[in-house]
Amino acid sequence: MLLAGYAYAHGAARWLHVRWHTVVHALCSRPAVGALPFALRADAALPAGGHPVAVAPSAARATIGLPFFALSTNASVLQHWLSRTDHPAGRDPYFLYAASNLGSLLALAAYPNDRRTAALGRAQTRLWRIGYTEFVVLIVACAVVVWRRRTRHSARRP
Repeated sequence: MLLAGYAYAHGAARWLHVRWHTVVHALCSRPAVGALPFALRADAALPAGGHPVAVAPSAARATIGLPFFALSTNASVLQHWLSRTDHPAGRDPYFLYAASNLGSLLALAAYPNDRRTAALGRAQTRLWRIGYTEFVVLIVACAVVVWRRRTRHSARRP
């Protein structure tokens, strides 16, 4: 899904005008909210002779695939959007990539050390849905800002 997300981000940046890209991206981000909270059904059984390791990729695709796809695109998509506006930071938007990596690293380091994570249980899935919904709202807000600012044509014709 990571590779698919990067391919989408590259293709959309290459072939779509930035304003159309904002529309497509907002539409791609929204359906993943319906995939949350992700969980395997308790009654799900392994196929006859199936090994859990062999089933894990399809289970991951079915549960977290769509939200992960949408999230994996955002660093490069938001950098592209900013670089196509007349905003002064658009000349060098790569600070967004550094901020994204720093945020991911801090979250990864903090999560196993947060004693509350074990106690959250079902509340944690609700928090994922709320957080992802807020993320989609912020993506739409960024799209609105891009639409309101003067943009440079970015799509290359094949």
